[in-house]
Amino acid sequence: MSLRDAGYEVIRVTWRQIVDEPLLVIAHIARAFERARSAYNSSASSP
Repeated sequence: MSLRDAGYEVIRVTWRQIVDEPLLVIAHIARAFERARSAYNSSASSP
């Protein structure tokens, strides 16, 4: 079973991205958290 199959979102970044473009990496992670929060809120409000 993969992490995605278990419901996790996998984010891949390279060391070069972390070093050269840290704000873009942070934005990418923040968008993933927002998607997870939206999905959680949608499922929590469903009967």
